[in-house]
Amino acid sequence: MKNDALNVLSNIAKNCGIVKNTENNGGTQIYRKELFEGLNSKQIKSLRKKLRDNYVIPLLEQICACKNKDEFNKKQKDFVQLYSSIFASKEFDFSVFGMLRNNNAILAENAQKIWEKFSK
Repeated sequence: MKNDALNVLSNIAKNCGIVKNTENNGGTQIYRKELFEGLNSKQIKSLRKKLRDNYVIPLLEQICACKNKDEFNKKQKDFVQLYSSIFASKEFDFSVFGMLRNNNAILAENAQKIWEKFSK
């Protein structure tokens, strides 16, 4: 039974362009695999950190700072564009930010609340 579930998950991951991260802990890679082609594990780790620290977190902060729907709509477009260019998932989902720790996890939760508030 466990093997059947793993096979199903593996097939879904392959169909969505998600690659297994065998270099680190064997977890599922949430980023688009083409971003890391030709890089060694040290370069991959560095690029993931740069994406997170230089793009994802600042944009989450900007979403949290939105005071009205107009501000939000502009940041929403930027964020969806960033999301689709770096994450493997085809559909936007805040669950990919499970990689964030401590204050950044709280930031992602707050951004999700703002997103839901202004997306109505």
